[in-house]
Amino acid sequence: MEVVPNLGPFAGGNNVTIIGQYLNRNDTSEVVLVNTAATILQQSPTLIIVRANPCSAAGTGNISIVSTSLGTTVFSDGYCYNPGVFIAL
Repeated sequence: MEVVPNLGPFAGGNNVTIIGQYLNRNDTSEVVLVNTAATILQQSPTLIIVRANPCSAAGTGNISIVSTSLGTTVFSDGYCYNPGVFIAL
């Protein structure tokens, strides 16, 4: 499985493309990025595009794809919510 991009802002709002074989049968009901549900924008058996929603805690974690026909597929440490850049004064 390939994830492009595999990291994004803590505030969410970016699109994430998940590419792989047999991801679903056009029946994905949920995609979760690092314990945060994403909004499904497009899906096919080899491609899912989601919009990352804001997360409650930055860090790296699993991507879970839930489909009626194939159950839950987990991609370990597949995405990272970046906390952003902090400038100390």
